[in-house]
Amino acid sequence: METMYQVHIKEGINAEVRNYDSLSMANRYVLDKASEMGLTYGYDADGWAFAHDEQGGPCCTEIFIFQII
Repeated sequence: METMYQVHIKEGINAEVRNYDSLSMANRYVLDKASEMGLTYGYDADGWAFAHDEQGGPCCTEIFIFQII
């Protein structure tokens, strides 16, 4: 079974999911989308990209990656 990576983009109650075959492709999408949306972004300790706005709360925007095995 192959590993897949899902990028989740959450904007308030709206959500979008995109599938990628590698972590590097998922990371690249997160950083590109975050830059396009004006979000704060970075990498966690394991090298996974993430992004969010500074708003917080239920109406916030965030982008994160799940690993599907």
